[in-house]
Amino acid sequence: MIKTKFKQDKPLWRQEIASGKVIWPYRFEFEVEYALPPPDWRSRAVGLKEFKVKIMGGINPIKDSKKVEELLAKLDKDMEY
Repeated sequence: MIKTKFKQDKPLWRQEIASGKVIWPYRFEFEVEYALPPPDWRSRAVGLKEFKVKIMGGINPIKDSKKVEELLAKLDKDMEY
């Protein structure tokens, strides 16, 4: 859950610190509501290949609302917490 969103003028990431300037000023603070225990990461992982979602490094938006709903339904079905 996102707690706050803010713009920061102080370097945080390695590339920012090395260059001495802020490259990505928009930041957010979030609260983790649930995370799989590390021993379950492989056995209980939910793959994204079936959803045909492109994933790059970092946080990636899924713009297709139908895919979002399908993914959330799969998570609800597969995850017991």
